[in-house]
Order: sequence, then C-alpha cells, then structure tokens
Amino acid sequence: MSNQINKEDYVYVGQYKCPLLYYQLVHQWVNHKKADDYKVASLEKGKSLFLDGHMFINKEDWNSITSQLSKAIKNKEETFFQKFFSLSNSEINKLLSATDKLVSQKRINPEIFEEFFSAMKDMEFPWMMTIPIGKALESELSTIFKLHAIPNKHIQSFLLPSKPTKLMKQREELHNINNKLRQKNLLDDVKNLSASEALKLIKSKDKMMYNDIKEHVKEYKWMGMMHFWGSPFTKEKLIDHLRDAKDLSIQQLEKACLPSHLEWLKKHTRDMTFWRNCFAEACSIASYKSLAMFEKASKSLGLRWEQARWLSPEEFIACIEGKLKPSLDVIDKRKKGFGLVLEGGKSTILTGNKMYKLIDNLLESHEGAHYLEGIAASKGKVKGRVKIVLTPQDITKVRKGDIVVSPETTPDFLPVFHKAIGIVTDMGGITGHAAIVSREFSIPCVVGTNQATRIFKDGDIIEIDGDKGIVKKTNPK
Repeated sequence: MSNQINKEDYVYVGQYKCPLLYYQLVHQWVNHKKADDYKVASLEKGKSLFLDGHMFINKEDWNSITSQLSKAIKNKEETFFQKFFSLSNSEINKLLSATDKLVSQKRINPEIFEEFFSAMKDMEFPWMMTIPIGKALESELSTIFKLHAIPNKHIQSFLLPSKPTKLMKQREELHNINNKLRQKNLLDDVKNLSASEALKLIKSKDKMMYNDIKEHVKEYKWMGMMHFWGSPFTKEKLIDHLRDAKDLSIQQLEKACLPSHLEWLKKHTRDMTFWRNCFAEACSIASYKSLAMFEKASKSLGLRWEQARWLSPEEFIACIEGKLKPSLDVIDKRKKGFGLVLEGGKSTILTGNKMYKLIDNLLESHEGAHYLEGIAASKGKVKGRVKIVLTPQDITKVRKGDIVVSPETTPDFLPVFHKAIGIVTDMGGITGHAAIVSREFSIPCVVGTNQATRIFKDGDIIEIDGDKGIVKKTNPK
C-alpha cells in the first residue's frame, strides 16, 4: 500500500457495513477484466477504498462509467443498455447456478467455494456500476427536465421497475394474506397475540391458510439474508410483518407529457431499476442458500460461522486447504472494524488506528451540520425520531413511528418499511431499492444524501420533505 492516499482521487459514496468475506468480493470489482464486456474503459488498474464500511470509488473509474452513460443517452445508443441488461442477467444466473452447485456438495470442496466466490465477484461488477449510473441518470434527467421546464417531481415516474421483482411479488402475497385474515375475522386476534400464539390460532381455525403461510415462508426464506449475514425469514417474522402491515397503496404520479427522447430513456431507466433490485435479491438468495455449507465449512476449521465470515475469501479457501488461519485476536479486531485498500490489483486489510487515521484524513467533519439535500424519491413530509441502521442487528431497534437513516436499503431491510414513517439514505437514487419500496408503502423518502448516517444520530428529530429532497434536524445542538 502506498503511503499517500489522496481524498481528491475518490468519490465518497456512503457507509455500508458488511463482513469481510463479502466486502472483499465487492472491493475487488475494479480489478476485473469485465470492463470491456460492459463497454467502459478498462478498470484493471483501478483503485478502491472501503474503510469501516465507508465506500470510496476511484474518481477516474467513476467518471469512465458516467461519461459512457451520458454518451449513450445523448446518442440514444440502445447497445449500451441492452449489453448491460443482458450481461446482468447472465451474471445473476451464473451466481445462482454456482450457489446450487455449492449446496449440492457432500463434502467441503475448496474449488467449488472458489467458483462461488468468483461468481459473486463477477456479479458485483454490474451491481457496483449501478451506483455511478444511478447518479448519472439523475443528473441527466434533471438537466433535461430543466431544459423543457418539466417539474422535477416527474422524475419519480422513472422509479417503477419495468416488471415486478421477487420482493414486489412477496409484498403483494403478504397483502393478500392480510386481506384473507381480515375476511375471516382473524386479523385483529392475530395482531393482538404473540407470533407463536397467532400461528396456533390460524392453524386451528383455518388449516389451508396456515399452509399458505408455510408455503409463502418457504418461497421467501432468503428474504432476511444479505451479504453473508442476517437471518432467514420465518413464520414468526411473517406474523410480525402482518402486525405492522401497511396498505400497499402505491403513490399515484401525475402524468406528464414528456419529449420522445425522455420516453425512450424512461424505458431504459425502468429496466435499470429492475436489474439493480435483482442484484440485491440474488445476493440474498445466495446468502441464504449457502448458509448451511458455510456453517459446515466453518466448523471444520474450528470456527463458528460468525467468526469465519471475518476472513477474506482467499483466507477462507486457504484454511479449507489446511493452511494457517488468522488468529482469533485478528478476527476479533476485524469484527470491530476493518478497512480495505485496493491499489494495482493488490488488496490490503487494515484494522485499528491505521484505518481510523485514514478515515479522518479522507472524510470531512460535519460537526454542527443539520441540513441535507438529496433526491426526492417518494413524496410527502414527515417528522420523527432517527434510528441509524448500518447492520442487520440495527433493524431490531426500529419502532413504529421512527425515521430510518441508512446507507442504503436492501431486501433484508424489509421489516423497517412496515414500521418506519420515513426513509433517508446515503446512497441510492431513482433506480434504488429504497426509492421503489418507499413508494409502495407511501413513505416519504430522500435518497443519495451521501452523509446522512454521519450527520444524524439515534434520537435526533428530523423532518423529511420527500417532494423537494430535503432533510433537516429540528433539534440542532
């Protein structure tokens, strides 16, 4: 690792915490030969920084992707979008195939684990591309809207995925279960009982309904998993969702007469939205399906899975092959906080003071700040108490009426949408998960603020203006 890392060389994306085993795969996305396939300038010599969850993308790589997108929009290049969507589909299918191959093994095979990690890393390439692509799309749309005097609120019409994602189907099915319980006069009792008592009641009153719930949970077991952590969806969690359920009344958007080139772009933006959410769903499915095999492999190493996921993929495979594994002291330090520095294809793991000093040098202080602007993703205004959600464990602290402030939302965040009255994110944009789901639940949402998780703290009272994309603290100190 070079001694000098300049803040000017990077675009700060936001803070998103994950285990090292997963983050190393994300981290290596730029050291990748797939750039030519996606028609962007080679990123083989790219740099990347992940410091205690803070994500930095090398500015040259970022500009390479955004400039290519701007060119594709300006010249109405169908091939850019078609190539991206086609390859995205291929990467997702490859990951799911590698996952099925991994879980079908009767013994712990390092080569199969390596194939799984490789497929996950390959999918990270287009998934990471959607971050600068999303920002570039928002910038292009804002410019075009201003040129044609179209109100920015109509950008939200570009939010809807071109077709339902798996999670959209899940929410529709949950809504149907809710309605059936109401029709059978069971819903009020279910909401007033504990989860286990509610399930017993449903089973005794309507066996068919109980079986529907079991099948629903079986289909979406993966929903609580993400990035090699979290916990699977269960019947008890389904009851909790029903207890906090909100009507899926998707906000009706005003129709606008758009120029023909905007209608063309709208089609591709909605496809981009669909695939960006498919990446997250595929990661959830792979995280859930591979869980038992990772637990088995961890046990063979004399570790719990909760410890083994703080190894790098290379270390994990080396350990399976019987090579020396990092000490428990090293693992514990990584659990407390770790950093990754990628330069010239070589990745370095940092912990302790060296990492925190680098963070201090790269991140500006926002002490005293109480106002942020972002992207208006879901309309409405709301005021409430902040809960910062950085990890799956943080989800449990969210209560009804809270405003969730998070780096970004992913499928494992679904419980917060049933409880929260507003969502604010560092990352994401018009193609992101938070924007789509917030609209489905009619929750005011502002995304792409970059710094929300650093400026706001648990307990702060903030106001969200989902019409203008503004978030402000009402009790600034």
